[in-house]
Amino acid sequence: CVDHWHNTSPEQRKCMFAVFDESGIFIAACRHQFILLACDMVKSGELAKYPLAIIDHLLKVYSKNGGIAYDIGCAFSKTLGNSSLGPCTHELGLRMMVGAFHGHAHNQRCQIDWHPMYIDGTGHTEGEGCEHVFSSSNELAHSTQHASPFHRHQAIEQYFSFWDEDKYAALSTFLCNHYQEALTAIYTLTTELSALEGVLDLTDADFIRFHEQECSYLDGLKEPPCEKLLIMPLWKFMSEVFRKCMSHSTKLGSVLRSLFQAPNAEAMASHLEIQLGIEKRWEVGSENYNHFREEASLLNYCTALDELERLVVVCLFELSKLSLSGTGYKLHQQIGKALQQRSEAMRNALNQYNTQAAALIPPRPQLTWKDIVEYSFLGEFDLLRQSRSDVCTLDWTKPTHREATVKHFKIQCAHEEIQRLNIEIRQLRTAIHDEEVKVNTTIDTLLISDQLVGLEL
Repeated sequence: CVDHWHNTSPEQRKCMFAVFDESGIFIAACRHQFILLACDMVKSGELAKYPLAIIDHLLKVYSKNGGIAYDIGCAFSKTLGNSSLGPCTHELGLRMMVGAFHGHAHNQRCQIDWHPMYIDGTGHTEGEGCEHVFSSSNELAHSTQHASPFHRHQAIEQYFSFWDEDKYAALSTFLCNHYQEALTAIYTLTTELSALEGVLDLTDADFIRFHEQECSYLDGLKEPPCEKLLIMPLWKFMSEVFRKCMSHSTKLGSVLRSLFQAPNAEAMASHLEIQLGIEKRWEVGSENYNHFREEASLLNYCTALDELERLVVVCLFELSKLSLSGTGYKLHQQIGKALQQRSEAMRNALNQYNTQAAALIPPRPQLTWKDIVEYSFLGEFDLLRQSRSDVCTLDWTKPTHREATVKHFKIQCAHEEIQRLNIEIRQLRTAIHDEEVKVNTTIDTLLISDQLVGLEL
């Protein structure tokens, strides 16, 4: 999924015109959209050094078990772990994640690991606070693009100061609205989930199991089985022998000698024979050779099929989100763009599948792009039944089970949000009380030391 994001591109591609001393700002905002930190991006795009500098400061201020949402948090977590901050982030239990809005443009496997809904303790945190800030602060560009560094910083700092004051004034409303949303979600989703659990005969433990099975399934599609991988090198080696014999009308013995004279060829063949338990070396056209030629062809077919299957499964899961209640217009657009990007990969995978399907004996049915785009449920995708594992028979792939699983995780997030809000509401009430006490104490002190200022206050 990182290929879809410009800020994960190689460093040499992130070049800005030299005329811009500052090409933008990189900020960090809390879940209440208060500005925590901001730094200039100097003559560059969004490089890794900016979030690393931000996180370095945040680690010095905040305690353990924090969470940071970043639109490429999945890829950036590796950079963070390999940096000098890696041991500190591990010790403090810092958890990277991808914002809820940007997360839907990542592939399904990435979302399972990095989407806030699947991460414990996030509540209803969307992780897109910076987007709210930028949607308002973009108007500053017209007034600061030709300003001196001092006046530019002054304008940005003043703007963010007023922004924080507005957010603080509306903080009680923010907390109240989130509390009401969480209570509504708990009541509504619990009722719906209870009905589904009664009909489907499911428990909360089943939803956790479905989630784990989905992770294992998507991981399993990345690579063929290990034992199958050993067949390919040996069969290709013997196929090269056969090809040279047929093309050059050369005796098999001379071709074998020429091939085995290559560096490490004998050692490679012997190693593969040991791994596969072959006591006697195959001969081209022998029963074993023909058998493993079919196995290799089937392996190529399964590999192409699994890649096509993976892309279609991810596409279907993304399409299912378009019909979810509460999915806004912008999220529809984001999901639509992600599906458009994947369509080219699906076409390439489809062509590869048809090539391998035609090479089998007997040939497997060919598929067209129309066949793929008309699939609306996994149960209608008959192609999946020809894969190594019949995913259609698994409970977690059924639409009703997936809907119930999503509701389960949303209920967990709503309960986490309530717990967090109970703390934040008390903190806000205490801060308001302390502020009032401090102001009254200051006024009493000034009435004695400076009566005019005290009376003014």
